[in-house]
Amino acid sequence: MARKCLILVLLMSISFSGITTVKADGVDTGYKWQNHVGKFNFKFGNLIDNHQQMRLLKNGALQGFVYIQFTGDYIDGIPVARRADCEDANLDCRVGWEVIGVPVIGAKLIQRGPRLWDLSQSSLPADPEFAHFHWTKLGAFDPNPKKPCGLVLNDVSYNGYIFKRTAVTTFYWLGGNEDKEKGRLVEPGVDLHSNIYGIWSGGDGDGGEGEDHEEGDCGGHETGGDIGEGGHDSGGHETGG
Repeated sequence: MARKCLILVLLMSISFSGITTVKADGVDTGYKWQNHVGKFNFKFGNLIDNHQQMRLLKNGALQGFVYIQFTGDYIDGIPVARRADCEDANLDCRVGWEVIGVPVIGAKLIQRGPRLWDLSQSSLPADPEFAHFHWTKLGAFDPNPKKPCGLVLNDVSYNGYIFKRTAVTTFYWLGGNEDKEKGRLVEPGVDLHSNIYGIWSGGDGDGGEGEDHEEGDCGGHETGGDIGEGGHDSGGHETGG
């Protein structure tokens, strides 16, 4: 009951937030990237921070945006997008999803490629549209890694947030993958694509359809740092989550 009330209050607070979206080239850009300056200053302490801006509400929930980058390619007339690095000023970083999230504890990683999390049923919101988990790094001495390759399978419990994600436009999503055969169509509205055991909607294999805005290992332009946090630089791209 408490979690239901939390979600209801959260939805009401967002309704009166006064946030507006603008358009560019016919595509919703949403809240402009400001590198966490201002009220959308919450940070997870891991790689999602270069393509998210969220604010922590008084009730402990999160509200904000996950960003994408259009590649300029099209599949069947649909623009192709991949995970953005919004800290690179040369990239056209736009909102892909509006998100709200509620905190959960005790998630365990049971599969790496793509990442699959096991959460206790009691920690899941009653609303089935909350379907995507992401872990947090809470401080300098927190064991949770900055990079996905440092996550430990099965034996470590992670805290984080479970999200309801609403896509703001239509795009073909590659995450961090280069292989267009492993992407998926995203359409405006609630995105039920899940990385949680029991409601998972992912595909098979590393980089498959189960990948999303922050999956994968250490590599690509994310290679620097964090190897000392239990990770191994496995090369390649840090794929979507």
